[in-house]
Amino acid sequence: MHHCPRLVLGFSVLALSACNNCLNEDLNKAVCSFTVAPHDARPDSPAGVLTGPLLYGEVQKGSERARTITINNAGSNVPLTQLNLSFSEVNRESFTLRGDPPELSAGASAQVTVVFSPIPIEGEIGNTLTVSHPPIDEVPCPTWTVTLRGRALPPDEPDGGVTDAGPPDAGRDAGVDAGVDAGPVFPRPDAGLPMGDAGHFEARGGLQSARTEFGAVTLATGEVLVVGGFDFAGQVLATTEYLDPATGLSRMGPPLNVARARHSVSRLPDGTVLVFGGVDNGAVDVAQVLGSLEVLAPGGTAWTRQDTTQKRADHLAVPNGNLGIHVLYGVTAGPAGQPPPLAPAPSTVARDGTITVLASDSGAAAARLGAALVDMGDGTWVIAGGVYADGNYVKKLARLSAGSLAELTVELATGRAFAAAARFADGPLVVAGGLGSEGPLTSAEQVDVTQPDPLSWTVEPVLSPVMPRIMGAAIQASPDVVLLSGGVSSWPGADENVEARADAEILVHVTSVGVLAAGALNEPSIPRVAGAVVSYDGGVALLGGSATLPRRQARPDLERFLPAANRFESMGLIGPGGAATGAAPRQMLVVGGTDLSTGRASARTRLLDLQTGFFHEGGPIQVARTDATATLLTVDGSILVAGGTSANGDALGHAERMVGDFSASETVGAMLAPRRRHTATALLDGRVLLCGGLGTGAVALNTCELFDPAQDTFSAVNGRMVRGRYDHSATLLDSGKVLLTGGNDPALGPFAGDVFDPVADRLHATAGFPVVARRGHMALLVGQGKVLLAGGETYVGERVPTDTAEIWSEGTETYDSLMPLSTARDGPAGLGFANGIALITGGGLASPDTPDFPTRALSRTEQYDPADGALGGFHNVDVPLRFPRARATGVDILGQPTVFAGEGRHGTVVTGAEVRIPLTTVELWVQ
Repeated sequence: MHHCPRLVLGFSVLALSACNNCLNEDLNKAVCSFTVAPHDARPDSPAGVLTGPLLYGEVQKGSERARTITINNAGSNVPLTQLNLSFSEVNRESFTLRGDPPELSAGASAQVTVVFSPIPIEGEIGNTLTVSHPPIDEVPCPTWTVTLRGRALPPDEPDGGVTDAGPPDAGRDAGVDAGVDAGPVFPRPDAGLPMGDAGHFEARGGLQSARTEFGAVTLATGEVLVVGGFDFAGQVLATTEYLDPATGLSRMGPPLNVARARHSVSRLPDGTVLVFGGVDNGAVDVAQVLGSLEVLAPGGTAWTRQDTTQKRADHLAVPNGNLGIHVLYGVTAGPAGQPPPLAPAPSTVARDGTITVLASDSGAAAARLGAALVDMGDGTWVIAGGVYADGNYVKKLARLSAGSLAELTVELATGRAFAAAARFADGPLVVAGGLGSEGPLTSAEQVDVTQPDPLSWTVEPVLSPVMPRIMGAAIQASPDVVLLSGGVSSWPGADENVEARADAEILVHVTSVGVLAAGALNEPSIPRVAGAVVSYDGGVALLGGSATLPRRQARPDLERFLPAANRFESMGLIGPGGAATGAAPRQMLVVGGTDLSTGRASARTRLLDLQTGFFHEGGPIQVARTDATATLLTVDGSILVAGGTSANGDALGHAERMVGDFSASETVGAMLAPRRRHTATALLDGRVLLCGGLGTGAVALNTCELFDPAQDTFSAVNGRMVRGRYDHSATLLDSGKVLLTGGNDPALGPFAGDVFDPVADRLHATAGFPVVARRGHMALLVGQGKVLLAGGETYVGERVPTDTAEIWSEGTETYDSLMPLSTARDGPAGLGFANGIALITGGGLASPDTPDFPTRALSRTEQYDPADGALGGFHNVDVPLRFPRARATGVDILGQPTVFAGEGRHGTVVTGAEVRIPLTTVELWVQ
């Protein structure tokens, strides 16, 4: 049933109620309601849904960049005359508004410009803009909060168009922390998990490498071969991988002989794959345009390289039967230090690298860049748009047929480059968006190509406008639907960094009407440009790409568009605030978290099967939540989901159990106190201990409670913790007791830990105090009653990540300092192994000026060895994560170490999970 708020006015009596059927609501009633969204968000987006934070990218100090939000008075008969727009005090001086707040009559909307001009600091800068309105006739109006993100660069930083080398930066969405089940999933003896001599991590639910401006082609097996590109540090890749878009599982393929990006990848009818051209450097004025061809036979394990006499990048390529490929347009090699010139006439490249000129007329052969290529399905291809070397935009269409390229008499009404183009099955061809002489285009055109003779083709406008989308992708999603996605809204200038679009739209072919633009039920989760969009049996897959132009923030993730459901579904992407636990046999269940398509709390669950590597969709939980806990109940294998943050931002006291195959949940008794960012620990007797967290009014709780799965009830624990805790750790000891330590604001200084005794059901304070006050740290049982505490956030004049570590001993209940970690880590993941050995991996390094926004995520790993010195020591090991992750979570799943979620560069969410794969001696020898 649908509910929406309304105000009922009559006889001077004011009441707040809800309508059970808003379609039948009395239009004379008054409703106080308004929405706030970025100006390019869909006007039909659901109320209360933002497309994401307002991202400004990188801006030099002394410069400014403007972004726009739209405020829409969605109420009835209620003018908004006292809108208040206010920034938070942190970094307030770097954000301003242009003009006064608007006054909106009922149904009206207005745009407000928010300017980012970094002044005092360098690095990540965050703020929040709150939009509110005082109550109208004593009835409260809604309040919206828009997250603002930017990065300040030094004034004299040159703009090379390349992401700086080195560890990627990261940001943090304020107020959203990953929900962590701090207790071990399975009780284990001190022997721990077998470490093995060596190993590596493999990603699940996405690509094995973040990459953009790569090549991709669908093979006869249904897998997508992904080739080369730039990684998140702007380095050119020689790696390849095979991705199954239906399952999200990727495996590494044979490496190229030459690292390359901006190249072409083509599959010939006999299954042979040809890779041609590209560049070997990210900076356009120093890039070496490549002139080599690489060939991979069907089922082959190595690429064969052939040098050619022609060099191209950013070109189009189509198969020439089984003989080779036709290559069109693009750029070629030029003088050193200069942008490469446009490529010469179209050519044919044979499998042995031999180059011949492709037969073509002068109009079709004219050099151009940014043309769109559409496979007509009958052995011919249509080329639409582009921009000539003189800067004029192309209107006339061209067609490649029977080894000859010809310009057609039919032309587009508007010349455009970097547009998206695709064809409906047995219907028209559409060309949408792109860049024209007046800037970004919001028009689309349909070409009737149903007649075999191009002289009979006609061009008509698509009646409804599309979003401004440059370098967007278009693909036939179903016979009557073309999907448009990604791209950027404006072309980047010399010193401008442009964010990619995180939205999509569909073009629908209605036989009697023509082509119309519409929207999907939700939006993609991740902004992307220069990625790949491929079709597979059941939908369309969006993979890789970059979050910005011209600076590259490469993405590793995979999303799918399901035409039958008209919605997007991420694979391994797990939003902040998701909770995870092991689920036998060898499975991990991820519950809730932030929905990356809407930015709101999610009720979604996903099951990662470690035996197959696949993510499976589970049934929804009853209450959407973030910052909750998920705990495996050893008595029956069900999973307790408790507490968390609701969609309204309140702490939850609701708890439920995921049962059976996790397709449904059952409500259990209410918790004694609403709590979020708490811990939940499975005890040896089958009960669950829940401690601390933030309660109503964001008060740090010093209470604990016990869940009894036999009765589905919660009961109070005797005693209280020495202080309220949140973002703390809870570690199950071999004795069955639980150590609670750290948490709360580290500026308060160290305070004693607490020990829960399950026999007495009582808490008592530890005899000693921690050496360092910390929260968001790693805590692992390393044998003999000792707990390793490492990293996290501490306070040294300001809140900063720490490299400190210490050992707590159960026998004396005291803490002892260890040698420091090799680097400070906020929110590292910890995995325990045999003989007390532990891996500490990931984590973030924060800017001292903005402690809530880590500026760098780490992939490096170090090992704790209890035999190194009296109390043990740390040393780096060559077992890095696939992707840098801050605030990731480590989970042991029946002996399979797994790291999931976390944040990467600029706070972007990292692809789902990574599983540590031990290597045998034979595997090491093969590698």
